[in-house]
Amino acid sequence: MFPDSLEVRLQAAEHYALYEQWRQVIDNLDRARAMVVPGDNRYRRVGLLDAELALRRGDNDYALGILENLPDMDSPDILYLMAVAYRNIGDEKSAQDRMRRLLRIDTEDEIARMFREEALFLTARGFDEDRAEAAAWHLEKGRRYEADYYYQRAYASYRRARLLSKYDPDIWIAYTNLIS
Repeated sequence: MFPDSLEVRLQAAEHYALYEQWRQVIDNLDRARAMVVPGDNRYRRVGLLDAELALRRGDNDYALGILENLPDMDSPDILYLMAVAYRNIGDEKSAQDRMRRLLRIDTEDEIARMFREEALFLTARGFDEDRAEAAAWHLEKGRRYEADYYYQRAYASYRRARLLSKYDPDIWIAYTNLIS
């Protein structure tokens, strides 16, 4: 009905992706890409959708190639998708770096924080700097909650800090003082 509409092509690509009809997804994305040029404001939107759908298909290298060529590399959406791609290919150091940058932009982004900490919870070694930084954030947040008499929230924050950095004495002291 509207073959020359970028919006229609992007919606069609998302629709076909829901049903994993990748041939139609690629066809619609190709047509959408043909409608925009790198200087166009819509170029970034097409690239983000293309990268996100490539990640869903399992094509992590393709997604990284797209993301690395988009403008505004320090935007939260690009950093998050890059972290996912790096984690999928097994480069956790690069994934942690992207998440650290994202959390400096928006420290309260709980989805990004949980994504970052998931790997730290599941590994016993490495990433000491990342563990210390994440644990310190939770310790400080727990102290703020405790000062405002939100003891359940403080407990949850201290517990997450403890899971990230189990040998930090400051975390253990704050945790045990709250319990007592």
